[in-house]
Amino acid sequence: MPEFRLPWVSALAFLFLRGFLLWILVPAATLAWLLVWPFWHFKKVGCAQLIGWADLNLVATLQRSLFRPLVRDPLAFVPLSAASEVTHRVLFIDPL
Repeated sequence: MPEFRLPWVSALAFLFLRGFLLWILVPAATLAWLLVWPFWHFKKVGCAQLIGWADLNLVATLQRSLFRPLVRDPLAFVPLSAASEVTHRVLFIDPL
């Protein structure tokens, strides 16, 4: 979790926005993985890894756009070529 300058207000807004966007991101990433399955299978990228990669980049995008003035040290973007090395997972409780 990033370190915010206005801790509870901006963290709560960040979590609500991320939770809402995960409802769009997870089905879109799953569909993208299914449509390009031979490529992902060749690169050894599982569906959960692709969703984790997309979530990491969503967090980086939010930190570098809407929450830019509030986040001291934003996450770096993860290139698609590194998707097979992603260990981050989106949990069932995340979108709630």
